[in-house]
Amino acid sequence: MRLPKFRCKNKIGNWCFFTVLHNGNVNEENFNLETLSQFTGLFDKQAVEIYEYMGIDNIYEVSFFNASYILTNISNGDIILLSDYMEIYNGKVKITKEYTKI
Repeated sequence: MRLPKFRCKNKIGNWCFFTVLHNGNVNEENFNLETLSQFTGLFDKQAVEIYEYMGIDNIYEVSFFNASYILTNISNGDIILLSDYMEIYNGKVKITKEYTKI
C-alpha cells in the first residue's frame, strides 16, 4: 500500500513534500495550506509527479472529485478521468502550469 504523499509551499514559497507519517509541523505557522495538494500516483512524460491543481497539456486542470482524479477543461468545464486521459496518450502528458488552490 502506498502512503498518501502531499506537498505545499512554505512561507518563503518553496515546495515541501511529505507523507501522512511526517513528524514535522504542518500548520499555518510554517506552511501556506492554501497550496496543499495530493500526489495522484501518476507521472508525466518527463517523470514529473502529477499533483492536484496542476495544468496538463495547456488544456486541463487536475482535481479530485467523487473518489477519482479528474481533469477539468480550463476553457469549457468538460471533465475526463485523469487515468483515462493518460491511457489514451500512453502516459505521455505534459505538465504545463501549476495552479494554486483558492
